Amino acid sequence: MDYVEWVYALQGVLNTGDEKVTLKALFDVFNNIFGLDVKDFSLYFTSIKNRKKGDRTSFLDEAKKQLIQRMADADSKPAKK
Repeated sequence: MDYVEWVYALQGVLNTGDEKVTLKALFDVFNNIFGLDVKDFSLYFTSIKNRKKGDRTSFLDEAKKQLIQRMADADSKPAKK
């Protein structure tokens, strides 16, 4: 379900301009890249929407936390020359 959460979020980011990408097109591309076969992504999205409040974007929240930690770790290491 993390994968579905990520693709839905990615579509939102990609669709901020004039060009619009469909969920089906995104899932077709990423299913091919990752060797997955997620077709009923709307059912997964319904499950994501039904999560308890505050936990609806658990994957994205964790990904953000991990990225921030990685940057903090990099900030605390001396720069390579």
